[in-house]
Amino acid sequence: MQSNALRTAGRVPAIVQIVLRQAVRRRAENGISGAVFEEQIRRLGREELEPKGLKLLVRELSEGRTRYIIKDQATGTVCDLLNFNAEGALEGDSVEQEVLPSV
Repeated sequence: MQSNALRTAGRVPAIVQIVLRQAVRRRAENGISGAVFEEQIRRLGREELEPKGLKLLVRELSEGRTRYIIKDQATGTVCDLLNFNAEGALEGDSVEQEVLPSV
């Protein structure tokens, strides 16, 4: 299933992926500080996701990769999943829908 289909089905605003991509890339290039990056991520969750019943989870993976998971708070259904490599590039556009344990 394509990431765009998940965003539509899961109510994830398109601006969320745009902001995430830009913030991750700028952070990887040292264009913004860690504190500014963290505030952008918190603000994205607070202003764009939480009002729609969604939450953003961040998972650090091996080799400097990071996974951003957007889940429906009520059902735990993954609505979008973005994997970035250490250089801040998105690792792929497709993802299978999955249910992760609530955090």
